[in-house]
Order: sequence, then C-alpha cells, then structure tokens
Amino acid sequence: MDAADATVSERLALIASDRSLASVDARAEDLADPDVRAVVIRADHPELDRALRDGRDEIKVKVNGEPVSVRLHLQMHQVLATQLADDDPPEEFVTAQRLLAAGYERHEVLHMLTAPIAEQIFATLSDGEPYDRARHIAELQALPGSWERQRGQHSLKRTDPKGRHAARRRRDA
Repeated sequence: MDAADATVSERLALIASDRSLASVDARAEDLADPDVRAVVIRADHPELDRALRDGRDEIKVKVNGEPVSVRLHLQMHQVLATQLADDDPPEEFVTAQRLLAAGYERHEVLHMLTAPIAEQIFATLSDGEPYDRARHIAELQALPGSWERQRGQHSLKRTDPKGRHAARRRRDA
C-alpha cells in the first residue's frame, strides 16, 4: 500500500468505529461506497437507529436535554463522510488529524467537523448564500477553540468522567 492509499484508508477509518464496521460485517475500505457509509453511520449511532425504527423524529440528548433531529444528525455525518472519502476539502482530514492528536475522541472530532458544514448549509438556506470555501476552511482552522466556546454556552455541564476535556482546556488556556 502506498502513501496515497494509506491516506485514503485513514480518512475512511475516521468515518465509523471498528465496532460499527464489525456489526455490519464491513471494513473501512468499504466506506468508499456511499450506501455502505449510510448503513455503517447508522450502526455507529444505535440510539438514533432505534429512534428511527420506533418512528421518532427527535431524541433528547443526555448532554443538554435539547431535542436532536435524528435524520438531520445522521445526514450531517453522511455529508462529512462524503467529504472525507472524497478528500474535499482536504483541510477536513488535516483538521481531524490535528484534533485527534490534541486528544479529542474520534466521534467528537466528527461532530466538531460537522459544525462548519452546518454553518454553510444554514447560510445557504436562510440567506441564499453560496458555499464559501474560504469561510469553511477558516472555521475548520478555528477548531477546537470555536467548539470549546460553544460548549461553554450550554447551561448544563457535560459529563467528562475521565477529566480529559477539563485537563485539555487548562492546558490550552
């Protein structure tokens, strides 16, 4: 496997956990297929999968008690997975590597990376703005600071049983 193949495999491996891949008898390389990605992303979110099977459109999350659109959440993961699979923009994977190296967990990194995507979609839907690649990349480069500031705005404390996030915030302060 050459360096380019390794990078493709690394990008695809970010999309879902090994446990989720195994649960649907898939490998990271299979995530190049958008249909496989959709199945594995759903397996990576068992609580959302259950909600869909139960006919629920929203769930309340443990973090802040706010309702989350099940379909929208899964779709945001799929948009990000497509960007990672296509390496477009390449800054998406570079940012993921940087955040992983800083100690953030894979799934939290995926959520961080979807925030700039959501901003772009919102700007398009609410204001009719076209996709702004420079803004998207700038928002990626602002991570994790922008993510940590957003966390501080929630009224309820997030659980951090191992103290990793608090230690990281102290270190980065």
